[in-house]
Amino acid sequence: DVGKTVLDENREILTEIRFKGLGAHQGGCYLRLSKRRALTLPMLVASAVVTVDPEKKCFADTSIALGPVAPTPAPDVNKAPAPAKPSTTDANTPKE
Repeated sequence: DVGKTVLDENREILTEIRFKGLGAHQGGCYLRLSKRRALTLPMLVASAVVTVDPEKKCFADTSIALGPVAPTPAPDVNKAPAPAKPSTTDANTPKE
């Protein structure tokens, strides 16, 4: 079901988005992947913001967002992710 969502289009509508402006030593990028350039929903969008530490010459902070990646939106993007489950396979064991 490409382009489908579980949101009720008759009850839920996005009316406003606010962002803080980029600060010193920050940069951002937005990419959109779709089959055509016009009149099509994107298959994937990605955006990133990085903060560079000019003294250490490395990233001090990064933020990455992806969408639309699932028909159900994340309930709370600020909530800490669930702890990772331990792997049941050994990475050093060859696969048969």
